[in-house]
Amino acid sequence: MQQFDYQAELKKIIDGKQLVEVYLHDAPTYKVAYILSANNEYLTFAEVSSSATFSGVIICHLSDVDSVRAETPYLGELAKQIKDNFIYEQALRDTEGVKEFTFRGFVLAFENTDNIIELTLGNDDTAAGRIVAQDDKVIALDEYTAENDRRLARTYFNKDVVVRLAIDVPWLRTISRSLADKNL
Repeated sequence: MQQFDYQAELKKIIDGKQLVEVYLHDAPTYKVAYILSANNEYLTFAEVSSSATFSGVIICHLSDVDSVRAETPYLGELAKQIKDNFIYEQALRDTEGVKEFTFRGFVLAFENTDNIIELTLGNDDTAAGRIVAQDDKVIALDEYTAENDRRLARTYFNKDVVVRLAIDVPWLRTISRSLADKNL
């Protein structure tokens, strides 16, 4: 009997640019996605909306992934609406500065840039802003909201409570445009 290798199966999904459903622990619904990277600790994927549009890139702990479903009827129908590689290519452009597909690698890539990122915390709260600093235990974020283009706060997050990090999510784009319009 051949031994099952989860990492090898994920690699096949990545190499085949296959749409999947990613079920995250304690999340109310699954994410439809193209998996971009998987290692023993992290899963990185490009989220696809129900209208077959790009909804950002997410990195999470692999231990936060309850299951990955492939080849479902829903995915088959959604795939028919995707006419080209735009979603996948946009995700690759968004992550081209990421040297290591880990939380640390993402934080390093987006620290002190104009990119707005979203942190999801263990209690499912979210915060959005620009990463201004980090150390081994804390991420410092200039926090913003979609309703206001002024900085809400400088917030220091314990890295141990961060369960997901996302970039280029539609509501983050709204904040980015607002800040760019004001040259902030």
